[in-house]
Amino acid sequence: MAGRSTALVLLLYPLLALSAAGQSSGRFHLVRSASGGRGAPDGSRFLIEDPRVIFHAGQDRQVLVVFEWQGPAGQHKCSGAWKDPSGRVVFTSEATVNARSSRFGVYWGLSLPDTVATGTWVVEALVDGEPAGAHAFQIVAVPGEPGGAPLRRALATAELYQRGLAETLTLEAVGASGMSLGTSSGFFVAPDLVSTSFAGINAARLVRLITSDQERLETSEVVAWNRREDWAVFCASRGPRDDPPPRRRPDSPSAIAATSSRPNARAPA
Repeated sequence: MAGRSTALVLLLYPLLALSAAGQSSGRFHLVRSASGGRGAPDGSRFLIEDPRVIFHAGQDRQVLVVFEWQGPAGQHKCSGAWKDPSGRVVFTSEATVNARSSRFGVYWGLSLPDTVATGTWVVEALVDGEPAGAHAFQIVAVPGEPGGAPLRRALATAELYQRGLAETLTLEAVGASGMSLGTSSGFFVAPDLVSTSFAGINAARLVRLITSDQERLETSEVVAWNRREDWAVFCASRGPRDDPPPRRRPDSPSAIAATSSRPNARAPA
């Protein structure tokens, strides 16, 4: 891939004030990143004409990626490492920007050969040696072509949020006296397994759970925990099951948060 890919000509440009909210990364705040197959200068900015994050192997001939930052005015050395789906850097784009204001940016491009690795690619940016954001995009095989897999649509931010919300729980730790010790959050990692922080259920005798659809569950079935790494996994069945819950060792504490000093304790199957 690296030998057959060539960099497009770099165009550097100072930017006017932008309305997008920035994300902090050291001295430089990533204001915006975007990708597409076509673009053109528009005054002091470069605009992507077909913004998208999915490109098709053998059809799309290039990927353009725009980064815009807020930071100190002056001369800055920018670089972008293009990583293929294996995480290998296949090309590095470099440029020097003379920013006349606190808003500046750059766009880089990578030409695509007929045969290119499919999957998620990432461009990791540095400004003056400091991490300054990353932009991810997908290259997919065309359905129906040799080696082509069914096209999988990249989920929008709102869809990712809704899927995550559906698996997220509100947890209430209850002590031996029946009083609440506090609330925290957790999420399902399997149909009947919930992961949360060790601190969130420390010293609890019972955990009450509320799912995103307001279903209420109770559990004290600990599967595993690690005090040092601050995680715990316990059973929380959302319906009847055939298999019995994992058994605790006879000498293990009955409280959900074990008082043992061992960093990791796991109940036998």
